[in-house]
Amino acid sequence: MKNWIAFSLLALAVAVPAAAIEYRITLGGDRMSGEDRVRRLEMAVEELQRKVFQLQSEAITTPKVNPRAHFCEVSACGKSFQSFGPTRLEAESEVKAKCDEAHGDMFCKKITCRENQ
Repeated sequence: MKNWIAFSLLALAVAVPAAAIEYRITLGGDRMSGEDRVRRLEMAVEELQRKVFQLQSEAITTPKVNPRAHFCEVSACGKSFQSFGPTRLEAESEVKAKCDEAHGDMFCKKITCRENQ
């Protein structure tokens, strides 16, 4: 079990740049007592864990939403209604609601939409 942990940590240590790791893990070596070796492994695990949590927190980002990503319009009874939205569905629903309010559902069928660049 100890060899497996040491090997796993060594594999992780190789994957992370050397400058990022303060505690080097070496296999074997009779120069250290078992207690010192365990302490050193625990410190290395703690350091790797901090790095993993840091990388995970950096990876979690909220995508920016463009409130004007989609444009829709409809003309009814000589009047034009327009709307923007972050999604086509939202822009289309908003322009339909504006038109329905002014002229009723019957005149607001031909809605055209396009994606803004």
